[in-house]
Amino acid sequence: MKKSNNFRFIREFVVHSKFKMGANEFIGFAESQGAFQKIIKENVPEINEKIKAFKEIVRERLGEKILDTTFGYRVRIGIK
Repeated sequence: MKKSNNFRFIREFVVHSKFKMGANEFIGFAESQGAFQKIIKENVPEINEKIKAFKEIVRERLGEKILDTTFGYRVRIGIK
């Protein structure tokens, strides 16, 4: 944003969200990430097997546990 010289004011800050997360929510969060989405769209059989194994491991390790989770997000604002 700075390099573009399109803004007279730029600020970045971090905010966070707290919520409860079980195995399904964890898997859903992972699947929502851009890199994961790209891999899914490529539909490579050996990768699909690894994704399936990932889901099984998460479900096995977390079981019915619900964890308190905090995620941080970077927010950038620019004023022209």
